[in-house]
Amino acid sequence: MKLMTIVFALSAFLILSGCSKEEETASSPSSAPPAVEKSAVAEKTEQAVKMVEEKVAEVTEQTKEKITQVTEQGQEKVEQMKTQAQGMITSAQSMLPSGTGQTVYSKSCSSCHKMGIIGAPKTGDKATWEPLISGGMEPLVTAAINGKGNMPAKGGNSSLTDDEVKAAVEYMVEQSQ
Repeated sequence: MKLMTIVFALSAFLILSGCSKEEETASSPSSAPPAVEKSAVAEKTEQAVKMVEEKVAEVTEQTKEKITQVTEQGQEKVEQMKTQAQGMITSAQSMLPSGTGQTVYSKSCSSCHKMGIIGAPKTGDKATWEPLISGGMEPLVTAAINGKGNMPAKGGNSSLTDDEVKAAVEYMVEQSQ
């Protein structure tokens, strides 16, 4: 906005300067030849152009600095928001009752079932879970409690109760239907 005002003012100045010179030339005889007047106008024009160029360079530099500052502030804000979000997730997870299927799954089962490690049926993979689910919940729960194939009993967490293991299996089945 400042740049536009400066350009407008300089343009108006140049126009008015040119007009007054022409009026002086037309109304009274000049002792200086017209070439001298043109060189004075040209000099003023060059000075005005130089001033505008300097102002444009100054405003451009200020704009670059402001963009850098805003970008840095934005990046800091994103990092703060990430930290807050992670804290909220952790807080929400801690609010879940310890025996819920999702909590047990998150703490004891997801390390293998989330990525399908060593042949574990990947949670959410409907095609893999469909034949397992079709056999009913009882065989799935029994296999999870006692272990089967590469999976150790209770997923390797012997501190889990049978009900907690059952809740985790039910959670995985719900996520995989």
